[in-house]
Amino acid sequence: MKKILTIVLLSLAVLFIFADEPESMRSVATNGVFTDTWEDVYDPIFLQSIDKFYFFTNFADFSLEHNENFGEISDDSDTKFFEEFPFGIAFTNPFKENLKHAFFVRFRNTLTPEMTDNGNLGEYEESVIYYSGSTWDNVFETKEIVYTKEENYQDNDNLFDFIWNNNLELENYNLGFKFALFTSKDEIDDAQSRLGVNNFGSNSDLDGFYSGANQLDTYSEFYNIHEDEYFLKYKQKGEFSTVIEEKQMNFLLSLEKDSDLFVKDNSLRFDLGFDITHALSLDTDDSYHGSYENIVLRDTLIKTGNISDTYKRKINMNEKYFYLATCLNKEIDSRFNGEKGFWEVGLSSGYLFGDKENFREEHLISAEKIDSLNSLEYTILNNSNHYTYSEESGDFTGFDISSYFLMNLPLNNSANFGYGLTYNFSHQMGNYDVEYQIENVDVYQIGQNIDTEDEYTTTETQYISGEKESVVTNSEFIIPVALEFKIPENHTSNNDGFGLRNFLFRIGSTFVYDYTTTENTYNTIENQINFIITEYGDGTVGEDHDASNELMSDKEIIKRATSSKIFTAGIGYEHSENVSIDLAGRYNYNTEDYFLGLSFTISK
Repeated sequence: MKKILTIVLLSLAVLFIFADEPESMRSVATNGVFTDTWEDVYDPIFLQSIDKFYFFTNFADFSLEHNENFGEISDDSDTKFFEEFPFGIAFTNPFKENLKHAFFVRFRNTLTPEMTDNGNLGEYEESVIYYSGSTWDNVFETKEIVYTKEENYQDNDNLFDFIWNNNLELENYNLGFKFALFTSKDEIDDAQSRLGVNNFGSNSDLDGFYSGANQLDTYSEFYNIHEDEYFLKYKQKGEFSTVIEEKQMNFLLSLEKDSDLFVKDNSLRFDLGFDITHALSLDTDDSYHGSYENIVLRDTLIKTGNISDTYKRKINMNEKYFYLATCLNKEIDSRFNGEKGFWEVGLSSGYLFGDKENFREEHLISAEKIDSLNSLEYTILNNSNHYTYSEESGDFTGFDISSYFLMNLPLNNSANFGYGLTYNFSHQMGNYDVEYQIENVDVYQIGQNIDTEDEYTTTETQYISGEKESVVTNSEFIIPVALEFKIPENHTSNNDGFGLRNFLFRIGSTFVYDYTTTENTYNTIENQINFIITEYGDGTVGEDHDASNELMSDKEIIKRATSSKIFTAGIGYEHSENVSIDLAGRYNYNTEDYFLGLSFTISK
């Protein structure tokens, strides 16, 4: 009986599940139409077909994967070539022949140095004294002292997967139980939002950070050697940290029995699964501080300034998912490479519930001061305090239904043809509390007291709270077709030293059509309108605010349809019944994502 989890649970994974279970290169090369030992070993029912001792180590999964679009945090490639260490075994219980077990562990820990702004990898620290200017009299005009420290490490990717699979074969029933744990953690040290103020200070003395800047600590002093009063000093420091974590635990109970339902000599299977998922945890804590002190126009003017800017963001999403799946399988007498063909139909349904929180907070404080140093003494102050906060939190529920048909039809002992059709439908609804708040204060002052019409203090406030209902429905059709073939034995000789008869060639194509409708309904509960008060130094007050207080209800409907084609291909080499080597690749023409993999399977 061939593989309910190949199509049905793979379909469920498209909807709600984020785990990355082992996948054979044969399955990759045919997009799940044909499966291999990997799927058998880690499937609770098909573990019964394992009659040898199987051993998987780092030979088992060399892979290179590229994702063109990886969320909003990064669009970098996700490469796993020689970075993972998988280890797995499958064996019969030495005390009970009808009881079989399989274990699988995979981990990865990478820390990749990236290029700093100064063109160095990882960490960079520099202290330099520059002399420059006219040198005709061997006397330099200016002296500059610069200290810089940068560090840039990306994708500190910690991954740990564990699978414990068991199968008990009884006279009329086949029972299975599987537990799986999947975790991953990424650490990013780039700023996730623009921080600081552009052109802070005159002459762009301090520009602040933009999104993507590295961690940085810079200090610089610039002097006129002959005039001690003339100098420029500035400092800027950034600390950026974003941690992304995913965790998931899966429990699966499976039951299979022989049946005469609808057709004779078929097998009927049921799967009951429960997933506890901490689907996503994102924590961003970025901060920036900058300051400068500058005497300009020789000894007539001194300018000083400070910036403090923080950006915080958190996303927490937890979900639990129950599902029930069943399938009917009927074997076909024709064989390919010793395997019987089959047809299979299946149906599954699941229920999802969970909660999520998503908030952002930014607080920018800047202060600039200009003091005159001549007989016309005066002081100019220009200060700002800006605060923004937004939050969306609540609960969500959902359900999905999936049905499929799969056929493996050996044409002869040299060619195997397979095709399938899967339909997935999912509906998810969430109710969230939404909150938005801003508080901005700007002060412009000339002299020590505010007493002119040119001086002012502006205060801006706004607060909005409400409810959001989000309904997302998705329909998806998946149509895979695959062909697997080898050179007929009558086309090779017994003296074939290269072993052409041992090569298997695979090719596949999958068409995917996806249609999604998103409805977002907003209901404003409280609206403290945008209110701006400006108090001038001469005592006058100006007010600017919205003309009305609106408690709005509105709905946004978004419909999106996409179609894509995935091409797959691979080559397998069966050196003997104990050793096989498989190479496979997958390419999505529309998204430009690709996967390359090489695996070795050893059994005894």
